Amino acid sequence: APVAAAAAAAPAAVAAPSPEEFNSTRDENLSGRDGGGEEDPGGAKRRSLSGMCGDDSISPGYTPLRDIGFPTSLCICVSSLLDASDVSCADRYISIGEVEDDLKRMLNQPDRYLWDPARVAGSNSGGGGGGGEGRLVFPDKLYGRDQHVRELLKIFQRVIVAGGQREFVKITGFAGTGKTTLINQLREPLAAKGGNFVTAKFEKLGHVQPMQVIFNAFDEYCRDISGIEGCSRKTPEIPNLTCYCTVRESVRKTLGSNGTVLTDLIPNLRHVIGEELTESQNVAVEGIEASNRFIYFFRLLVRAIASPSSPVILFLDDAQWADSAALELVSTLASDAELKCMIFVAAYREEEIAPEHPLNAEMAKLPLSGIPINSIGTGNLAVADQITFVSDVLRLSPRISRPLADLVHAKTTGNSLFAVQLLRSINEEGLLRYSARTRRWEWDVDAIQARPVDDSVVGLLTRKMLNLDDRMQWMLKVASCFGSQCERNVLTQLLQSGQKQSGLSTKAATDTFLNVAVREGLMAEVGTSLKFPHDQIEQAAYSLIPTEQRQALHLSIGRTLWGDMSVESLGDRLELVVNQLNRGATLITDPNERTRVAELCLSAGKKTMSSSAFLLASTYLRQGILTLNDDSWTSNYELSLELHSSCAEAQYATGNHAGISPSVKPIMRNGRCLHDKLRAYYTLLNSLGAKGQQADAIKCGMELLLALEETFPDGPDKNDAMLEFQKTQGMLKNLSINEIPSGNVILDQQKYAAVKTLFILVRHAHMVNQMLMSIMICRIVQLSVIYGVSKESSFAFASYGFLLSKYV
Repeated sequence: APVAAAAAAAPAAVAAPSPEEFNSTRDENLSGRDGGGEEDPGGAKRRSLSGMCGDDSISPGYTPLRDIGFPTSLCICVSSLLDASDVSCADRYISIGEVEDDLKRMLNQPDRYLWDPARVAGSNSGGGGGGGEGRLVFPDKLYGRDQHVRELLKIFQRVIVAGGQREFVKITGFAGTGKTTLINQLREPLAAKGGNFVTAKFEKLGHVQPMQVIFNAFDEYCRDISGIEGCSRKTPEIPNLTCYCTVRESVRKTLGSNGTVLTDLIPNLRHVIGEELTESQNVAVEGIEASNRFIYFFRLLVRAIASPSSPVILFLDDAQWADSAALELVSTLASDAELKCMIFVAAYREEEIAPEHPLNAEMAKLPLSGIPINSIGTGNLAVADQITFVSDVLRLSPRISRPLADLVHAKTTGNSLFAVQLLRSINEEGLLRYSARTRRWEWDVDAIQARPVDDSVVGLLTRKMLNLDDRMQWMLKVASCFGSQCERNVLTQLLQSGQKQSGLSTKAATDTFLNVAVREGLMAEVGTSLKFPHDQIEQAAYSLIPTEQRQALHLSIGRTLWGDMSVESLGDRLELVVNQLNRGATLITDPNERTRVAELCLSAGKKTMSSSAFLLASTYLRQGILTLNDDSWTSNYELSLELHSSCAEAQYATGNHAGISPSVKPIMRNGRCLHDKLRAYYTLLNSLGAKGQQADAIKCGMELLLALEETFPDGPDKNDAMLEFQKTQGMLKNLSINEIPSGNVILDQQKYAAVKTLFILVRHAHMVNQMLMSIMICRIVQLSVIYGVSKESSFAFASYGFLLSKYV
């Protein structure tokens, strides 16, 4: 009866026999007749029953159950029952409990155990090809993590369902233990609550700066909620349009026209706040002020999108490769008391986190702000979980697949990713194969046991890739040079332009190989991009390139993408080209090309600085300086001056004060005039003050003011300050309140340099000598009245009014 029930549960596509056909076949075989023939003497009955299930010793007059459409699992079940008394049979049942387990499995999972692998067609969610005869299909399922899932759901309940504040979750474990798959278990319940998953995946090879990774993640989120046709992705995280309309309205209301502060780094925000609001201009600020303003409005953006009706999970994947700036930004968000209904998750490899890693420092701050930190550790799979996994992949009972599962566990120590890749490899090597005759997977235990042992999944993948077609290897090498993902059209262009190495001269041929890479699980399609499903696969692909050849390949890629295009023509590809060129810049020997590359670095640096991405900008600018020719201060003076000045400013904005001096000193040494050195002076004065060296900043600033023909008394006292007040009052007494703001803008560059220097020094003088500070404020007011106003004038007039109320 259970067997018949299991057969009835089989999907229609299996084409199981009708009850009449089944009974007829059963009666014929049990009676030893072939539908009306003579009885089969002696052992024929047993032989026929085995033949019914697919045994080799089939009497000509009988049809095996598999040939009339019975599912393989059911055939094996019957065969194993018949072999129960045969101790030499490896697949025999040894207890009634095993029979019951198999039948329950067929009843509870008919889509997996009552469908034959040869009949299955579809995509492989675990990476690799789809279903079908001879192709492994990995289930989109988590193994051995039930307790961890329960812990995550409890956190979800507290923060999302109950409308709590914020919590931080750290998920640790070795590479390939399923950290990402674990946190993805929250996607479905989050979507049901109208929430969104924002994933920021960091990279080991550093092709994308960590801070940019976070902004890219929120840019992707903005694309999804934009409501622009063809812009949003159809994903499980998109619950309904009403919810997204609410989020868009909240963002517009919170940011207004100030959203333009963020749109350079989060371009799709334009679609959320509306083009009419992005046309307005914000007050221009520079350096650390621009960075602070950006962070402020970014926090407002996150507050606007995270709410009880639209909760958010920010997932930092591979956080061991994040830098201090990115982690500090996340810590700032997590500590924001105004932020609600948001879970922060960091998945990382604990063995790669040294005590001095910035992640430890930032996490230590969170409890001080009342943010709970939850810890979940993922280890390798236990043997029992490994058996279940292999059983599901092969669609066979655990008792059948156990020998192979034990072997896989022994070779991979239960690492999930390692196990997947090992099964793929032995399948490709013919040691694990699908038999069309028996309609089940078969394997050679001895041959698998004798197979060379791989130290890690990277070693296994590398060896596998080395056996691929040369053209496929070249494609993987080129793709790995871009990091975790690359635009498909860019990869196609490179493969076609490098016909000599790739052997691919047409787009059709290139597409064929790219599709094969996707089918084999080496790449995955994400929108218009191709990405490596796991960083271990990316690492294996990059390791195919001999170390001594990597710089040359990066340089070749950069040159190909650059061509003869101008900076304007490169557009969005500017940073992509610069990244590749910089990785091979030491191989450039032509002075003219080095100069052109340095110019590209400057353009990329200024572009990213305008977006407040100062860390990324400093990288481009430093590389530009390194690419300059030795005589650059003579042959390319303006380029050298701009690179060094901009680099010093970017270093200051990121708080890297030690990196300022290498950029400032060459300017002081090679600058042709005081005007050319001003930006370096401003950066140096700001840096000295930020380091707490206010006295040194005052001394340096006084020397600069003297060169600008502005003198001050040594060690000024209150009498000196009162004299300066009286002079200023005398200049202001005949001016009305409306005359000053409507006055001319200061045009004298020397006097404006004095105003800007004083503006910087006022903050430092406040800590050293407040009488000097008062005199400096008065001097800015005087210069504004005589020569014209500037943006620094508003501060000076406001401060002057304060001083009058305090001292006069």
